[in-house]
Amino acid sequence: MFWRVLNHSLASPAPAPSALALAASLSAALKQTDALTPEVQRLADGLVTADLSQLDADGPRLAFWVNVYNALMRHALLAFAPTGSVVTNLLLFERACYLVGGHRLSLNDIEHGVLRRNARALPFFCRRFSRRDARQALMVGRLDPRIHFALNCGAVSCPPVRRWDAGRLDAQLTQATEGYLRAFTQLDRARQTVTLSRLLFLYAADFGTRADAVRFTARHLEGDDAAWLEAHAGDVTARAGPYDWAFVTPAAPPPPTR
Repeated sequence: MFWRVLNHSLASPAPAPSALALAASLSAALKQTDALTPEVQRLADGLVTADLSQLDADGPRLAFWVNVYNALMRHALLAFAPTGSVVTNLLLFERACYLVGGHRLSLNDIEHGVLRRNARALPFFCRRFSRRDARQALMVGRLDPRIHFALNCGAVSCPPVRRWDAGRLDAQLTQATEGYLRAFTQLDRARQTVTLSRLLFLYAADFGTRADAVRFTARHLEGDDAAWLEAHAGDVTARAGPYDWAFVTPAAPPPPTR
């Protein structure tokens, strides 16, 4: 079997917390551990029968699925212990899966199917969900490009993992986008160039034209940099900055005590 489901139905499931609380707790638990503890597995197994009916608006859906994606990514790193980088392990994003509310979803299904509304993506170019796929009902209503500064694919240059809360999601996404873009944007006014985060090039379809991507960046900078970039969005030369795709590997377990 190519894909591997990393959670399982509980024989005697205990009363589960809300889907939102469960996903947030799982993501937080995995962030804090370098091992697949019984508590982590219990939380992951709870997703199998999670009630997704409360995800009735984009705020709850985004918060839930971003937390689930980040949890599954960390779970996959611990379960498979891949070496190298994201680029040399692309099949991991197809293989690692969770059962969520009765649906099997891989990392690619969550990112490109649910959060990017069934968008095509490298290297497969096909849409994640067919017309008859029941998982289409899980998709967000509107693609929010700020998700790219919330999702962590395990690489060194990825945005940090955090707990995403439906009630303050918009403010959290704005804060995360500002922090990331301010760290990865460089202006050269003399040469009329701007170095943008490579994420804006990888997901160009989500940001519009190149000038739109520059304006998006300008809106999340501050002070003179924001004003200058906004004013020159149509004529500045935009370049993609470097991106370190190497996996942030979990720490090795301590040696056994004698």
